[in-house]
Amino acid sequence: MDSRTSEKYDVKMNAGDKYMNDLDYEKAEASYLSAIKIDPKQSQPYVKAADIYIAQEDYEKVKFCRVYCRVIYTISRYIITYHQ
Repeated sequence: MDSRTSEKYDVKMNAGDKYMNDLDYEKAEASYLSAIKIDPKQSQPYVKAADIYIAQEDYEKVKFCRVYCRVIYTISRYIITYHQ
């Protein structure tokens, strides 16, 4: 991720964190989903989105986030192992 993309990602993640602290789940979700669009390989916005869905008791979306995080983890472990 280049520095400009990284900066955009950080802005969205920080905004999501602020909205979560304010319990504004709708804006927090929008920010985390924007971060996912910027860099879908990062697991953190999925984890944070799952926190929102847990608070809203939307367990189907929680399952999606958990599965996607596992996929990211598995792929990253494979890449690390393959390139060593």
